[in-house]
Amino acid sequence: MQYEDYESKDGARPKCAVFGVVSGNRGPQDGQGAQITYFGLHAQQHRGQESAGILSFEVHDAVSVAQKKRKRMNAEKRGDKDLGRGWHSHPNLTGLHPFGALKTKSKGVRAKAHLHKDFGLVTDVFTKEILPALKGGCAIGHTRYSTSGSDKTAHNIQPFLVKYRDGHIGLAHNGDISNFRKIQEQFVKAGTLFHSTSDSELILHLISRSQKKTQPEQVMESLSMLEGAFSILMITDNYFFAIRDPNGFRPLHMGVIQRSKQDAKDNPDGAQPMYCFASETCAFDLIGAKLIREVEPGEVICISLDNVGNPQDFKSYRLPGKYGVSPCIFEYVYFARADSQIFG
Repeated sequence: MQYEDYESKDGARPKCAVFGVVSGNRGPQDGQGAQITYFGLHAQQHRGQESAGILSFEVHDAVSVAQKKRKRMNAEKRGDKDLGRGWHSHPNLTGLHPFGALKTKSKGVRAKAHLHKDFGLVTDVFTKEILPALKGGCAIGHTRYSTSGSDKTAHNIQPFLVKYRDGHIGLAHNGDISNFRKIQEQFVKAGTLFHSTSDSELILHLISRSQKKTQPEQVMESLSMLEGAFSILMITDNYFFAIRDPNGFRPLHMGVIQRSKQDAKDNPDGAQPMYCFASETCAFDLIGAKLIREVEPGEVICISLDNVGNPQDFKSYRLPGKYGVSPCIFEYVYFARADSQIFG
């Protein structure tokens, strides 16, 4: 296949790795999301060596933030001189965070996004200076597969982060959208501008154009238009999504990191379990996570960021399937590590 045709059809590459972690622990005191994602991607480095990226979200209680703001305003009215300490400890001052941290608002939570991505291996992209700046307990990551004819286009490096009318969306995708060209032509005729040559960007355009009222409805409507292979991790200001196509072409698994009793004693606010999602279970082995189950073909797991504590509260939706389950045989013979448990 010629380079131009291949790149325009599939900038995401069928063989990539995704990893994500979602936590109910609030605030910058729990900055483990990016660190755990780093190790999760490192364990899956065999699935992609061209580039790597991590998107982390700091999530705070809106009530707690409002209380701190009022406390500071009252201190200013009283003429308190020792305001420096309060300024430096405030969790929502964008100036404290590098890489253009984005501040967002919602009814229940307030989130700030931190993104870093570049060409190279995971260990090269994320240095000891960069990783600590990716704050927050929720994160998604991606490694991209390098093939002959790769064009080294930085715009194709994932995760993607965009802003639309309902806030921010971050996306990491492993797979190949087979009807990408058909849908893209319709968008281009309507005047839509594409920032990359990746088929993954199409998913973001579909969500932004949806007229549904809630983000879960927008996501479900958009996914129902897609054909092909897609294992997707998506994070917004209010939700975390783990998605697998109805055919089950690519693997996706769910695990949990349980906090120890000592952790709960030392930090009661940061003692909730952390739920992880990965292309391969070998990522769970490295970070000490326990495998819960496989994300089923056609399943869309939706987790509200203000209610992460119990997996019984996670919502599970279903995408309609046309052709039955057909996992990719190359996962067994070429893609997956020998110590990974895939496809059940």
